[in-house]
Amino acid sequence: MEWKDWSSVAFTERHCLPSSSGIYVVVDVNECVWYVGKASDIKSRWEGKTHHRYQQFIRSYKKHLYRIYWYEFSIDVLTEKEKYYIEILKPELNGCKVKKYLPQQLEVKREIKRLLKVLNKTTLLFSTVCSVVAGEYADDTIRCIVILAPSNDSSILLNSIHKNKSHRVQKFWSSYRTSI
Repeated sequence: MEWKDWSSVAFTERHCLPSSSGIYVVVDVNECVWYVGKASDIKSRWEGKTHHRYQQFIRSYKKHLYRIYWYEFSIDVLTEKEKYYIEILKPELNGCKVKKYLPQQLEVKREIKRLLKVLNKTTLLFSTVCSVVAGEYADDTIRCIVILAPSNDSSILLNSIHKNKSHRVQKFWSSYRTSI
C-alpha cells in the first residue's frame, strides 16, 4: 500500500491524528519523504512539541508545508512495517542525527530529485519522448549526472538554474548543449 493513499493532516493540525498504533510518514509539499516512524499512539507521539524531530520540522514548515500521513497497523507488526517503509521510501532524516537545523545539502538533492521527476513525465505534445539519465561520473572534486534531454526539456533545466534563488542550488548546475 502506497503512503499517498493513507489518511493525512497538515503538520500544524497534528492534534487531529488518531490515538491508535501505526506508521506515519512526514512529507513536504513536493512529495519529498522526510521521515518515517512508528507509534503505539500516533496522536500522543506528535502531541505538543515532544517528538524528537519537531524542532526541525517547525523551523522549516512555511517553506515545506509538511503533512503527516498515517496508516493504522497493530502493535506487533510496527517494527517490521517501519523497516519496510524506510527501505522503500528512503526518507531524508531517518538514520541521521537530530540536528538543530536541516542539513543544507538536502536542498540540492531535493531539487535534483524534483527535476528528474518532472523530466521523466511525458506530455501531450511529447507522449513518447522524455529525458533520460545517461549516467554519472565523478572525480576527486565533482560528481556529475549526465542527462540527455530534448530541447523542450532543456528549458526546464535552465529555468531551474536561473529561477532558483538558492545559491547552493545554482552553483551545482552547468550545461552543455549540442544537436544531433
